[in-house]
Amino acid sequence: MGTVCRDLTGKNEVLFIYTQRYVPGRAFEAIGSLGGLTLASQVSVRGYQGYSFAGITPKVIRLIRQHREKLYAVCFYCDFDNRGAIRAILAHFKNEPFYKLVGGPHTMHVGPEDFSWFGADAILCGDGEESVIKWLDSHRGEAGELPGTLPQETTQDKKGEYELLSNFSVYPFPDDRRVIGPRTGLFSVISARGCPHRCAFCFEGGNSKKLRPRPAAQVLEEIRYRLEHAPWLHYLFFADDTFTFDFRRLEEFCAGLKELRLEHDLVWFCEGHASFFRRYPHALSMMVDAGLVRMQIGMESGCDEVLDMYGKRIRAEDIRYTARLAWEAGLPQLAGNYIIGGAGESEETAEKTRNFVLSLMEEFPGLLDISTTFPIPLSGTLLTGTPRDYGITWLDTSFVTSLEDVAVNRTDFLTADDLCRARALFLHELLLKMKELARDGRIPRDRILRTVELNLRYGITDNWCGYIYKRDPWLMAYAGAILQRGFLPWQEAKAHPESLLIPMAVMPTAEAGGKPLPEEVVRYLLAADGRVLSQIIPQLHLSGEALERVASAADQAFAMVYAVLQ
Repeated sequence: MGTVCRDLTGKNEVLFIYTQRYVPGRAFEAIGSLGGLTLASQVSVRGYQGYSFAGITPKVIRLIRQHREKLYAVCFYCDFDNRGAIRAILAHFKNEPFYKLVGGPHTMHVGPEDFSWFGADAILCGDGEESVIKWLDSHRGEAGELPGTLPQETTQDKKGEYELLSNFSVYPFPDDRRVIGPRTGLFSVISARGCPHRCAFCFEGGNSKKLRPRPAAQVLEEIRYRLEHAPWLHYLFFADDTFTFDFRRLEEFCAGLKELRLEHDLVWFCEGHASFFRRYPHALSMMVDAGLVRMQIGMESGCDEVLDMYGKRIRAEDIRYTARLAWEAGLPQLAGNYIIGGAGESEETAEKTRNFVLSLMEEFPGLLDISTTFPIPLSGTLLTGTPRDYGITWLDTSFVTSLEDVAVNRTDFLTADDLCRARALFLHELLLKMKELARDGRIPRDRILRTVELNLRYGITDNWCGYIYKRDPWLMAYAGAILQRGFLPWQEAKAHPESLLIPMAVMPTAEAGGKPLPEEVVRYLLAADGRVLSQIIPQLHLSGEALERVASAADQAFAMVYAVLQ
């Protein structure tokens, strides 16, 4: 890095940054950096002013410029995707006096030779709760010239040396007031580091030494602390790679979360494994009852032979079984990702996976939030280390030619261009199926309303909301009116019609007795939102039969509204 002239007297701000390459609107910005927030909170009780930020590279550069006069250090969270982005930012600020540190999971695979490549003052390997504060304290108050050399305590003589902690009770809970950026309502908690599974494509599966769970009581105490100190938080995001690995522990969490929900407006997300729900099919109902609104399970492929190659230890029908449990339990959103162009991919396996997913969409309309990705050459995974065992050839192991939008591999049967076309076809047919299900009225109304409510109330979105519901202004207006206002049960309202406001209104229940209401009546009711029922009905000048149909439709609408709001 060379020699930097430093005078850091009176400067005590430490920024913990998670950045990715310039692709606006990526999910990581909303989820934030739990690791960065944890460390920012820790250094803040040791005399520094720590802050956490997650954002794309232009935002990071602007942020550092805004804080440069007070900066003591900038610490970057490094995963596989953002190595080049971090290097570019460090090069941009190479002559600035503040310290520049690199940590995060990818440091498991870097050594002293990578120090000059990054241009950092130190590369801190492993869990940062101990190493970051020790490094900062060891350099605190130092002025003058400091050679940019890799400190001895962080030097890796062998790849894979990595500090792993097990007792997290001695560290302060994250302080959400130390997040820079808009308050989104989402907050991440991790109840266990590592993963019990060893999937061939997954970084955690390839690099976890062991699963390191925290006691459920301690995690629940953290959740309570954060809710009480940051009242804008409502959406709990369990960042565990697999939250469902121990049923008794899960029972303890669900009981604790139900208790918290008596005091706080709280819903939550977690990642699960389909094999767990085969063993404990009643677990999903328990989780939904405790406030679970969105879960992700590893899906990856609709072909059993491909799942076997990945080491998933599930069948494709286990995915269908879990989706059925989620549907019956009333889970609003079940997310899953499919790898296009992975192990043994051919035209036949791609078609089989595509048809499998479309069948799931047919069977469970409105439930599944499906995404896709290409294989990524993540360090330490079997798919990267022994690609020929999986019938793939890497074309760009450094991953500099893709933003996860194009393939960086080929298979024994398909070129990289073939894989891009296969993914495009998958997404095209998926969207057509979603439009068809919505157009044909196959999605249950209460599921639509719940999905819209999660978006309007908690900022939770999925493909159904983003690509279908939000494209229909009538639907959003109707659902918004229902969800943003309080309504009396229709049985009570009949006696006091002046107290009942019409929602945007009888449109989704416009069929009464098998006969649709006249379009002009529906539009009148929509336009008349906010006016009392007793004022509107006389102005419609309806015949007796039509009036009965309006009343019948209203009965259905308000009965449904009341059920949803309970």
